[in-house]
Amino acid sequence: MSLTGLPTGATVSAVELTTTTPIVGDWYWNTSGTSIEDYGASSTLTITTNRTSDIWFACAPVSVDNQMMTVTVTTNLGTYYKDVAFPEGASFEAGKAAVFTVDMSDATKAGGFTLVTDASQLQEGDDILIVYRSGSKALGNYNNGGYRNAVSVSIENNNTITSSGNATVLKLCAGTAEGTWAFKDGNNYLASRDGSGGYIYYALLNSSTLTNNASWTVSVDNGLATIQALAGGCTYLSLYSTSNLFLCTYYASESNYQKVSLYRRGGSGSAALVDMENSAYGCYLGDNLTRTVTAGVDQVTRSYNNGVLTYTIVNPDTLEELEITGYTKAKLKGDAVTINVSWHRDVELVLNATYTMTVLKEEGAKVWIGDGSGKGFIIKK
Repeated sequence: MSLTGLPTGATVSAVELTTTTPIVGDWYWNTSGTSIEDYGASSTLTITTNRTSDIWFACAPVSVDNQMMTVTVTTNLGTYYKDVAFPEGASFEAGKAAVFTVDMSDATKAGGFTLVTDASQLQEGDDILIVYRSGSKALGNYNNGGYRNAVSVSIENNNTITSSGNATVLKLCAGTAEGTWAFKDGNNYLASRDGSGGYIYYALLNSSTLTNNASWTVSVDNGLATIQALAGGCTYLSLYSTSNLFLCTYYASESNYQKVSLYRRGGSGSAALVDMENSAYGCYLGDNLTRTVTAGVDQVTRSYNNGVLTYTIVNPDTLEELEITGYTKAKLKGDAVTINVSWHRDVELVLNATYTMTVLKEEGAKVWIGDGSGKGFIIKK
């Protein structure tokens, strides 16, 4: 495998490959035929390397026909990931070497802001940049007259903004009506203005309270967002191209006004989250519901089904099995995640429950998921 398109100055320290079908780990050979059977195999292969070409690895002879592989590259400049589609009929075959190249030029940088291409990607608590993509301009601070200035941002491959710079980072909140959003700037909300007359008619105001003027419907087509307030004189949020000002207008009838785009980063939500103090992989749900991995005793497997990770701890001597399911690599710090837990000790059911928690932090492949009060899980993605 070779990698191209990484940012200038990036030095690789690890490459991780995650597929739907397990490709590494333990299998049994079926002596009655010619097949192998999964016995705790993993869908994730981590390669510690500083190379970008001739990266050799070995894996199981399995079919990856029409499947997706997530390529995660850890560098000194950050972690980049990209989903790659295997072609129809593709497979890894015993005794054969497959040679391929992954172009990372359009990869997503973890922790950066990524272009919203569908409104369904938006989640409460997201950090949001409002951006005029064609001019690489983002919403800035409040200006006189009810306008927002535009500040420059660097957009990588039209898809990712690594640093917000001087742009205003807004917090996405629920609006006054179902299906609407509010953009919170500190203690205030972006809002349209009531009434008419003069330039102030187009004002993009700060509102200290959440009103219909500060509640917006959002739809996205080809990366361009239609953002409309529920109330106000002029209700469409856009950029006035001749003066680089963001404001509200009926852009559909005035050619000088330009649609904007939204870039999101998983936010921290409205509640202050308490980091888990633990560091060992496992489950931390209270005194009687804490279980960590014991080296040399437990077996740990990781498998992905349609991008959803199941992290399993097994003690083969006691027939104890703890499955933690629900995390996906698309989740960033601050994102909500639904975790399903299935825990058995031989025939005894210890726990079968579902939790809504938050991704607290990541360190390489290690992920902390918690409820904000110190309980949660530490898994390897």
